[in-house]
Amino acid sequence: RAAIKRTDGTFWMAGAGNYYANGNATGAVYSNFTQVDLGGPINKCVLSGTGSYNWTAVLMADGTVKTFGYNGNGVLMTGDATSSAPNVVNTVPTGNGTVVDICAWNQSSEQSIAFLMSDGQLLVGGYAASSSLPEDDDENSYVPMPVIF
Repeated sequence: RAAIKRTDGTFWMAGAGNYYANGNATGAVYSNFTQVDLGGPINKCVLSGTGSYNWTAVLMADGTVKTFGYNGNGVLMTGDATSSAPNVVNTVPTGNGTVVDICAWNQSSEQSIAFLMSDGQLLVGGYAASSSLPEDDDENSYVPMPVIF
């Protein structure tokens, strides 16, 4: 998979669609870059996953985050570990704050995401065993959890 943000803020993807991680509702491969409409301009996108365990997170220009694709260990932040269905783009619940940056990390199906909030708070979620999330337990987080400093 590959993704680009054009200068006009539109979001384009190419490549495989396992778990609808390329935004294609049929799960088909985009052989050329194709625009994925997320309802507004974007600031940044993060592609993560290995093998067919692929997922996408997009930081929208309004400070919200949208996710879609494989949801092992709850990395899409939907409250559970159910992967995306066709035409489903999740808006991550981050409370009243505005997200200013996102990043992701993974090893196989063990995947995590972090959100930097405008007030400086760091929220994380996804796979947490072996203390891979810097919050205060070893349990997977299916919604964004604050990092305890």
